[in-house]
Amino acid sequence: MMSAGAIAIPQILRLSGIGPSDKVKKHLKELPGIGENPQDHLAIGIMYNVPTADCFISSKESLFSILVNSGCIDDSGNVISSSDNKSGELPDLKIVPVHINYRDPPIPFEAGVFFLKVGLMLPASRGSMSLASENPLDRPTCDIHFLSDPADLAVMRKGIKLTKRIGEKMIWMPLSGNSKDHLPLWLYLSHSVRKRSPS
Repeated sequence: MMSAGAIAIPQILRLSGIGPSDKVKKHLKELPGIGENPQDHLAIGIMYNVPTADCFISSKESLFSILVNSGCIDDSGNVISSSDNKSGELPDLKIVPVHINYRDPPIPFEAGVFFLKVGLMLPASRGSMSLASENPLDRPTCDIHFLSDPADLAVMRKGIKLTKRIGEKMIWMPLSGNSKDHLPLWLYLSHSVRKRSPS
């Protein structure tokens, strides 16, 4: 049994000669699926100004806050199903309140910022991984192909619309200059999100 993560495991196997014969230089064992079809949960954050920065913690502080269940916001989030989820058995969206400043150095806001993060729980899009070289220290090339499947695009559009409706019920105002406020939602998802969003 080997445990090295979703990207490092196929890298190690391919470097060892295990994988698709057309992509492994010193081929030992044919396993076509190695390094193929990786998936990840795309997440998009919608930011709002809040009148205080007291609960806006740094990313370094966030681990301790989560481990001891401290801080002013429960990070568990809520899972929901969109109308595109035909089975309804498993949720395809998750909305999470976030009070962490992910930027390093931190974003210099005068007050505070609050995120509502919407995540794709059942992605249909699949990517690929390939070796950059035979050196195990070189990072492999990995492309998850976020939102390449039209079904994912439809679910995320509904998730963002729902999240923005939740935000509109709050008293805070969206940050100025936010690309999500100036681009049509489908255009934002099709271009900016694929390159700039975390998972």
